[in-house]
Amino acid sequence: MKICPKCGAEHKKRGPFCGYSCANSRVQSDELKAQKSAKLKEYHATPEGAATRSIASDFASRLNKNKALERAGEYVLSDPDWMLDIPLTTDNMHTYPDEDDTSWL
Repeated sequence: MKICPKCGAEHKKRGPFCGYSCANSRVQSDELKAQKSAKLKEYHATPEGAATRSIASDFASRLNKNKALERAGEYVLSDPDWMLDIPLTTDNMHTYPDEDDTSWL
């Protein structure tokens, strides 16, 4: 039996970790976080970064709004999801032909 260094669970799997969630997680140092933050701020200062940030922000706000509505029991449907093509009917479509009329055959 092995013990997972992340969560402490006993397991018989290959490798030191019990699963992907423990194997893919790691503790990042404050220095590494600061470096990533500086690079991201530098990128967002460029025109491309500003446009990307705006698009990502709009997408995230729409996604969060939809999730909140779904949690409230409401479903968010776009127009194509609920709009149907309803054929127009005429009165003679629901009538039966006379016994002598064979035009409908």
